Amino acid sequence: SGGSDDSERVRDLEHRLRLEEAARLKAEETAARTKQDQEEKSHLASALEMQIREMAKQRKEDVVKSSQEMEGATLDEMRKRHAAEQLASLEKKRREDAEDRLE
Repeated sequence: SGGSDDSERVRDLEHRLRLEEAARLKAEETAARTKQDQEEKSHLASALEMQIREMAKQRKEDVVKSSQEMEGATLDEMRKRHAAEQLASLEKKRREDAEDRLE
């Protein structure tokens, strides 16, 4: 029965074709998923880099701001000290003038 051998060979070939097609589809699917994963990772990496840059910029601004505040506080202290010294010197002068008048 050569006819049944032929039909079995046809079934075998069809089965092999289906397996190859399934394998090819799976490979394409995996490649697409890998590409998508890489794009997502790349996107995440860029987002992270942006976030890090933003944090660094913010930190720099905070450092500048706090150093300006410290300078401001120092200037304020210097002004107060200067005013206190002027006041002290005025009072000393006034005392000396008063003492001079008493003599």
